[in-house]
Amino acid sequence: MYNVSSLRFHLNALQINLLISAISSLLFFTGWWVIADVDVYRIILKNKTYYVPGIISTFAFLFTNIVPAHYFYDSFTYRHGCFTPAVARTYLLMWLMISFGCLIGSFYILINDFILDQDKQQWPGYGICLQNCFIFTANMLLRFGKKHDPFY
Repeated sequence: MYNVSSLRFHLNALQINLLISAISSLLFFTGWWVIADVDVYRIILKNKTYYVPGIISTFAFLFTNIVPAHYFYDSFTYRHGCFTPAVARTYLLMWLMISFGCLIGSFYILINDFILDQDKQQWPGYGICLQNCFIFTANMLLRFGKKHDPFY
């Protein structure tokens, strides 16, 4: 008989962080690949405001993940200065709200400009929404999926 515990696949924290980073980057790339496919329909060129949620989501992705995780937990990171864990958490909350607002904005564009108007092609609306869903998922996965090492 096989021992079940010997068949398990064990990953250490570095391998998990590497896997989560790879999945997150693939999701981010897929989001922008979808919007490139949507751009073929040329509907989005008539109204350039359709690009805004994706661009702001990209900035939110970058600024959410720019602060290392230990800044949120360790109160002794900076002894002199104003970047305390409370400021870091407020910064994170602000960018997460912006990211979530872009996701809501892409759903609004999908429903208001594409689903309710049956004369237009439907794929650009779904593509805008998918782009923001992929970027939002990549953001959440990269920010909260990685293992935090307190001795880093």
